[in-house]
Amino acid sequence: MRALSMVAACMGVAAGWQPGARRVHRTRLRSAPADELFRLASDDARGTLDCARLSPNALAYVGDAVLELFWRGRSIWPPAKLADQQRRVVAAVRAEAQAAAVARLRRGPVGGFALSEADDAWLRRGRNAVGRRGPRRLAASVYADASGLECLAGALYVSDGDRCRALLAALAAIDEALPT
Repeated sequence: MRALSMVAACMGVAAGWQPGARRVHRTRLRSAPADELFRLASDDARGTLDCARLSPNALAYVGDAVLELFWRGRSIWPPAKLADQQRRVVAAVRAEAQAAAVARLRRGPVGGFALSEADDAWLRRGRNAVGRRGPRRLAASVYADASGLECLAGALYVSDGDRCRALLAALAAIDEALPT
């Protein structure tokens, strides 16, 4: 529990944290042992943080890592050249692909996963947190939808591991339905 509270304190979500309260300096996070830093990602630690206290950008940061790792894990089978694996991952995590996945999820259930009102709220929070513009190559709405999906993935990862796995399975089903 000490490790989780240390990570939570470093993230600014320790017990008793209030908006506007001073956050712990980054150097404390770097000095923590690696096993304590990664405990947050374990199943026994997930669900103990109130993700409403985290900013949508922080959740999108976590969600980006979750999605990247998920697609990398899927790309290793069947075995292929590293460059081909990397191309598959990049194609799946591009903002355009993520925005298309959001559009598909909003149309209705995919593989047993349907967006709840809470999920839609996380999508909106992530979308609204982006600001005016993303990369120049994209329309602002595409980048915003992709950030919304990352925020949802981060929120589900932190708060509900089973629902996060269901979201990832739905994203895989969407990807498999696309023409290659």
